[in-house]
Amino acid sequence: MNLDWIKVRSVLTPDRTALVDPLKKIECTYKDLNVRAENLAHYLRQQGVVKGDRVALYAPNDLSYFDVLLACIKLGAIFIPLNWRLKPIEIKRVLENAEPKLILHASQISERLSFVEASLLSLDVDSKKYNDICDSSTHVEFQSESLELDTPVMLIYTTGTTGDPKGAIITHNGMVNNSMNTIMSWNITHDDVTIASAPMFHIAGLSGIIIPLLLIGGKVIINRFFDGVHTNELIKQYKPTMLFMVPTMYYGLISAENFSKSNLKSVHTFVAGGSPPLKGVVNYFVKEKIPLINSYGLTEAGPNNFKLTSETALQQPFSIGYPSFFVEAKIVDENNEEVEQGQIGELLLAGQHTFKGYWNKDEETQKAFLGAYVRTGDLAKRDENGLYYIVDRKKEMIITGGENVFPSEVEEVLNANPYVKNSVVVGYEHPRYGQSVGAALIYDGDSSNIAELEQHAYANLAGYKTPKQYLFLETFPVNSVGKIDKREISRLLNELSVIKINL
Repeated sequence: MNLDWIKVRSVLTPDRTALVDPLKKIECTYKDLNVRAENLAHYLRQQGVVKGDRVALYAPNDLSYFDVLLACIKLGAIFIPLNWRLKPIEIKRVLENAEPKLILHASQISERLSFVEASLLSLDVDSKKYNDICDSSTHVEFQSESLELDTPVMLIYTTGTTGDPKGAIITHNGMVNNSMNTIMSWNITHDDVTIASAPMFHIAGLSGIIIPLLLIGGKVIINRFFDGVHTNELIKQYKPTMLFMVPTMYYGLISAENFSKSNLKSVHTFVAGGSPPLKGVVNYFVKEKIPLINSYGLTEAGPNNFKLTSETALQQPFSIGYPSFFVEAKIVDENNEEVEQGQIGELLLAGQHTFKGYWNKDEETQKAFLGAYVRTGDLAKRDENGLYYIVDRKKEMIITGGENVFPSEVEEVLNANPYVKNSVVVGYEHPRYGQSVGAALIYDGDSSNIAELEQHAYANLAGYKTPKQYLFLETFPVNSVGKIDKREISRLLNELSVIKINL
């Protein structure tokens, strides 16, 4: 089967602009993009890459993501976008599992690959050699491999809560079905334009909106590194019609010194995903009557599983909406029985868009499924109107003295206090109760006198749910994918607890 969709798109709309890389001052039509991929496919084949081989890319957001992905599709190879925020030892673990044939890399960050065997480091994507290889002025047509729909197209690595890297196998079928679901749910057309700010080593950054938009013939502006001021300038210059960013990016955008609501007038669809909504961001969008759609997904089930209308996004700004086209969702209890409306359980997802399993990890793959359903590990509930809400991560639920505490419930109460700008609630070790409830706060009040805050918590929560320890921070620590690092917050609370006991 011919799954080389960029070649088809290059025939249908050869002269439409596909990608703009402002930093490198490169603008590609769909014809250019196909030629670059075919040129690179010839090079990779000359280096010995064949169908089924893995080809890794270690780079920030860059035109090379599309060159390498599309070249791999032509070859039948498997694309691995590596997380450049990982520490060398973490990258090493990923590479030991994936065993790529070649690693392409950006010169700016290549020193982090010093431990990698030199023969694997095939090509610097910032080099003249790379530009010459991909140069669309020279072209020899490439005969693409015939592939089945269940052939792997990408390995996206996720560490989850264990720290052990797992390569989620994304098939052509999964990638295309996620894209079709997204196009229909968000009404994407070939006239749409987006700015790619979310890191493209992440499933949300690459498949959340970029691949769907390219499939339908739209335009993507590449934002190499996110910065609120710079992104505001890109928005003013390129006038995107759709934006997908993680909540912390939206916060950086609207709090930047050059932000103005008028900057956003070209955008008809705002989508947030990759982490839970932020209080300050939600409050701004609701106040300005701008719908902000919460996208829900995970590496194993694609970034977009639910759909939400603009009207509902304003009325229920913390909902993820209704299951999208061709997505089946259900919520189950600890016995894998479906719960009743309003009850909390684990969210399961099924459909043609889900992943195939973990690379070389059969036992982990079996744990990830319940029949045809992917276990998300997220606790959710469904209201009387059929709207879904994410309550918590199943593994982040705090069990204190035998009682279950959902961190999101405590965070909601704390965030209602006018001095709390944001909160993160986690469990920390307790010698008697196993775990106690702790809270990290970004706090505008006097942290030496929190009696009012404690009274507020006790007035709105059962005693066992109230934080027994507070950690005051200027910013929350983040992990390698830019999400709040709850394990680090828990570690800091554990240290604080030990100090108090010693005193």
